[in-house]
Amino acid sequence: MAQKLTGEARAAALAKLIGWSEVPGRDAITKQFQFDDFHHAFGFMATAAIVAPNLWFPHALAAAAPSQPLQQFGYGEVELTSDLHEKQLEETISVLMALNEDSLLKPFRQMTGQAAPGIDLGGWYNYVPNYDWHTFDVSTGLAASQGTEWIDVTDGLRSALDFKFNLTSTTLVTLVDGGFSGDRFQVFDNGTALGTTSAAPNSYPTSIGLNFDAALASGTYSTASFLLAAGSHDLTGLLAQSAVDDLNQPLDATVGALRLQPVPLPGAALLFLSGSGLLSMFGRRRRAI
Repeated sequence: MAQKLTGEARAAALAKLIGWSEVPGRDAITKQFQFDDFHHAFGFMATAAIVAPNLWFPHALAAAAPSQPLQQFGYGEVELTSDLHEKQLEETISVLMALNEDSLLKPFRQMTGQAAPGIDLGGWYNYVPNYDWHTFDVSTGLAASQGTEWIDVTDGLRSALDFKFNLTSTTLVTLVDGGFSGDRFQVFDNGTALGTTSAAPNSYPTSIGLNFDAALASGTYSTASFLLAAGSHDLTGLLAQSAVDDLNQPLDATVGALRLQPVPLPGAALLFLSGSGLLSMFGRRRRAI
């Protein structure tokens, strides 16, 4: 049976290992690894977690002292120690299980326009309306061409608007109407028609404004989703059908938005895409037609 090394025996053994050293004040050894980014650091850490149980001796697990909290590490940096971290895991579970249910559900209720009691949990968990939506406008009265193509009304030229970006993996693009329901859009990618958004009932004079999450969740606003392959894309569009006013006249003015979402992958593959930068570039570019 393998014996645990201590004192001079451990120091002598460590001298033969490149980069490993003892941790001051702890019965542990450590080595630091530096990676270019979080993607590679997390991949290494996940792989190490899979193979570690096969390398660890059961008697060492039983004899191990209570663990200390994990040390913080930055993107691209991993520090390995031989201590267990069961205590920290239990404390983390305790904190998570004690969270208020209303607070946990708050951002999801806000996203669908429901009443949302509970305190904000802060940080990335807070709901920020439309944070991932990219808006476009339509107005025959404001467009430079007086047409129904997508434009940006904040652009002084008010010329046609397109969304140009590069994808490194298959991605779902979702479009939704805002303002008054009843509009439909025809969508193009690199000049080729992708399709037309769904039919929707006319809601004039009731408007949902710029709450695109609520519009999508309502089921009463025009929407469509398209799968885009990896590569370069240039999305454009035009108003194919307009909402009408109380005199049944087309408004020919509306606002809409689109967002990009990675296609979920099975199993561990999704972990290695997390935070890896699926979109290499996303930009709004204006050009005259």
